[in-house]
Amino acid sequence: MKTGQCVAVDKLLVSVVIPAYQAEAFLGEAIESALAQTYAPLEVVVADDGSTDRTAEVAASYPEIRLLRLSHRGQAAARNIGVAASEGEMVAFHDADDVMLRDPSKYRWTTSGRTRASRSSSGDRS
Repeated sequence: MKTGQCVAVDKLLVSVVIPAYQAEAFLGEAIESALAQTYAPLEVVVADDGSTDRTAEVAASYPEIRLLRLSHRGQAAARNIGVAASEGEMVAFHDADDVMLRDPSKYRWTTSGRTRASRSSSGDRS
């Protein structure tokens, strides 16, 4: 599967990547909307871009997500690091101050370039 290729997403792991900076006021709702998706399997990765507020604490209060604590390098770097740390074959980008609709057919997904074979050969989910 090539990066950016359109594919059927049925049963592919989707990684929702949320870069966050000073987002404590909105991040909980953004995470909850990602977790409420009707599509499965799904993982949520929050990349805290060196926030000095309670962004990391808000994210850490959701044990089902993965939190990356980064030094402040900007939204693009946080997004890229979040993608690199994700495990999904598909990636959905989500802003920390936004809410996802529950219907995944409304989103455009992009492939991560990883396949089930490469994911399972590394000992991750199969």
